[in-house]
Amino acid sequence: GFKAYIYLKQGQEIEAIRAAGRDLGEIPEGTPRWRMLYPWAYAKRIAEEASRDKVDPYLVHALIREESRYYPRALSRSNAIGLMQLLPGTAFGVAKRIGLPLSNKEEVFAPDTNIKLGTAYLSDVMGRFNGHAMMAVASYNGGPNAVRRWLNEHNTKGTGDLDLFVENIPYRETRDYVRKVFGSYWTYELMYPAAK
Repeated sequence: GFKAYIYLKQGQEIEAIRAAGRDLGEIPEGTPRWRMLYPWAYAKRIAEEASRDKVDPYLVHALIREESRYYPRALSRSNAIGLMQLLPGTAFGVAKRIGLPLSNKEEVFAPDTNIKLGTAYLSDVMGRFNGHAMMAVASYNGGPNAVRRWLNEHNTKGTGDLDLFVENIPYRETRDYVRKVFGSYWTYELMYPAAK
């Protein structure tokens, strides 16, 4: 726990989360180590944007935790940016749609901007799937067109079981991503019950 605390104080969020998770029990609790493992960072900003875009704040926290481990300067191999790991094209497209002026890619790293854009995008993909969070999370990773295709194939087989849908997502990365985000979602809901 102490090592995680030191990392956190030095602004090394990813290392703090890694250290906090070592030798920890399986049932989430409100202890300091669990709170380091599942931070409630940027909570005020996330709550504002989630409320505005009608998105569950726990889902935004879970997505940020799995995308960037709350590291605002995160940059993926595919060039996804910031806390919510937005591709530049997506970020600029959402910014244009919501009327947020962006002059360069560097602005997308700013936590407030990234949360605003990422939450708006998550809301958009949820809207494409009638507010269904699981489809939105799969879309966030695998793309809405791919998810629509997989869903159509799944429905053609005559089953409405969404757990089975997730297990049959053809992209392993997306399948694992959906599991991880919802695992984090349920942990956040358990650990921060008064936040909703």
